[in-house]
Amino acid sequence: MGIKYILILIISLSIIYYKFNDLFKNIENYADFNSFKYLNDNIGVKLTLPVKYDLKIGIDNVYTYKKIADVLSYYGGYSIDKNDNMVTLIKKVENSNLDFGIVQEDIIYNFLNRYLESDNTEIKNTRGICSIYFEYLLFMLNNSIKKSTIEELKIGPRNFLIATELEDTSSNYYFKKIFRSFNFKLVKVDSISSYKEKRYLKENNTVYYITRPKNKILNFFLQDQIDGIFLLSNFSDISLRNLLKIKMVRFIPTSTEKNRNDNNLIGLYNKKLNTSFFYESGSSNYIECSNNIKMPPISMKSKNINSWKLTEEERPMCWSQEIIDVKASRVILITNKNVKEEDVYNFSKLVFNSHKVIKNKVSQLNETSYLNLGYADDFIPNEMSYVVKDIKLHKGAYKFLYELGYITDVNHPKCVEFIGKSKCLLDSESINRYKYYWKYKKIGMSDFEIDKY
Repeated sequence: MGIKYILILIISLSIIYYKFNDLFKNIENYADFNSFKYLNDNIGVKLTLPVKYDLKIGIDNVYTYKKIADVLSYYGGYSIDKNDNMVTLIKKVENSNLDFGIVQEDIIYNFLNRYLESDNTEIKNTRGICSIYFEYLLFMLNNSIKKSTIEELKIGPRNFLIATELEDTSSNYYFKKIFRSFNFKLVKVDSISSYKEKRYLKENNTVYYITRPKNKILNFFLQDQIDGIFLLSNFSDISLRNLLKIKMVRFIPTSTEKNRNDNNLIGLYNKKLNTSFFYESGSSNYIECSNNIKMPPISMKSKNINSWKLTEEERPMCWSQEIIDVKASRVILITNKNVKEEDVYNFSKLVFNSHKVIKNKVSQLNETSYLNLGYADDFIPNEMSYVVKDIKLHKGAYKFLYELGYITDVNHPKCVEFIGKSKCLLDSESINRYKYYWKYKKIGMSDFEIDKY
């Protein structure tokens, strides 16, 4: 009996060893995504990474980042690490506690050049992969406040109270940069009541601000307890879209002639923003809000603005339809220099192969088949291949971009024909230059024998 049990044990261990070894050797290769039906997560090829690597993508609380990470997680097998703020995320990547991160390009730029006021951490190990799209620096005021620029907040009998997200978040970081570019003194208050005690004690060129989690500041804004909100956001932000269904606001430009070339805003981009893309409906005419909007019962303590559900009868027939100038931050993917070249190469390949899937996912409105048009100029491979030169590329990312011709060491205008297909081959001995440059064997009545070359 003892020998039988030993034999059974040996056979069992052999099977386990065989399966374990097979699991680590047989790794699926990345496939093309060209045939995906982009709106159905269940259709397409799911890519499997070897289980010996638990590769993680770090995100903060920006809504669109979650959608992008979900796509990469689904098709690439990566896990998602949610962080409270951008600074924490960047430090995790820098210290090898995260493999990849979705971050703002200019924040990495400022870390590298030690321009951050709030944090002087030295960044030595962080590397770039590619860019993805743009997030907008949005400033909104209550519609009753008749101001059309940030500068105009200096005018009037009182100081204004603006809400933004918590310290070290992207929204908070950009709020301070933008308002300081207009020479405002920023005074933080602990509560709305403490602001009300001093709002008519007019201080020149001063703005009061309060920081809270995003859901709370949106509820403050809805209930007119504050004058405005400042967020880093984009068209797919469901909580902001829900707010705009039931509240008329004034979108205020964050890019003007005054701060367009401000050295303190290096790394940000000047963009045109069509505010109508924040609304699921649109019109060629301006429609004023009804004075008797049906408001759902909302408590900022118990209700999450992401979960608001309004019937068609409850939705006000109003929306903002303007094109305004805003500052925008390019969103990029980063990694640590010690992450394996193969892993970063495969990650880069997945991002580029799935760019249409990602674009459709973030453009999708409330899990419907309708797509927001606001991302028309985003998630384009030629644009995605660019990262500001101060940020070094990881070797794996460089290899991928070089193989597809986005990076080349051949200085020739014909190289543009290879972009997105292969590396530039004009310097290769295998290329017959006559055949390449001379495309035609016959022009008019004349024949050309190019084969002899």
